[in-house]
Amino acid sequence: EGGTLTIGRNDEGGVVSVKDAGKLLEDLPNKVRDILGLIVDVRQKKNGGREDVEINPEDRPTTAEGWRAHGAKLAKISEDMERRGLVFAYHNHDFEMIPLADGTYPIDLLLGDTVKFEPDLAWMVVGKADPLVWLEKYSGRIPAVHVKDLAPEGENVEERGFADVGHGRL
Repeated sequence: EGGTLTIGRNDEGGVVSVKDAGKLLEDLPNKVRDILGLIVDVRQKKNGGREDVEINPEDRPTTAEGWRAHGAKLAKISEDMERRGLVFAYHNHDFEMIPLADGTYPIDLLLGDTVKFEPDLAWMVVGKADPLVWLEKYSGRIPAVHVKDLAPEGENVEERGFADVGHGRL
């Protein structure tokens, strides 16, 4: 799940200020979108003459309509990146591989007809999906594959259950 990232606070939560917070407010949304493919809300907060910056990602959609709308944003990002000579590909997690109540899959709604796909095989298995089905379905639109392994059940908890390739159960 998402959360709030704050820039300009110390480990105790006290505001220590941010140099040129206004420039961060201007630059961060586009940089995060261009580099990570995320849409974020960036806010400047003033506290006792000091400034910090909060970054909040959009909430994860819960309906087909919401996933489709997010997919439309990804398509625009993809088009923009392509015009710049770059390749944008969406990297999945487990939750995009689990069907919604209406039977649609979030990953299909996100990718639509144009967005390229960087499948993460381990996350697919965590989401109870068969990677071969999805690799075949999106062949021709996969510029890269994210490969990692899954540790035996109950192991590597500090690594969210993932393991180095060849040291797990995939």
